[in-house]
Amino acid sequence: MSTKPRQRTYDHRLVRLVQETGDTTIATHIGDPRSTVAGWLKRAPQEVTTAPGGDASAAELRVRVAKLEKRVARLSAVLRVFFALFCLL
Repeated sequence: MSTKPRQRTYDHRLVRLVQETGDTTIATHIGDPRSTVAGWLKRAPQEVTTAPGGDASAAELRVRVAKLEKRVARLSAVLRVFFALFCLL
């Protein structure tokens, strides 16, 4: 029984950055093989599907995180009250 060696996968953002800039040293400095990076330049950029909100700006994401942190804090406080009430019963 022979097993095939696994093919490495790379972050699509790194591949896109190398393709857009044409600068292979970006990836080779972090240890990616030169032959692999050269192959990225030869092929066309692939279409990437992202989750909703993936195209949001950094400021929008910070606002969203702040709202979610506030919500988590509120829900944690409610949970603490419930635990305190049930422990007294």
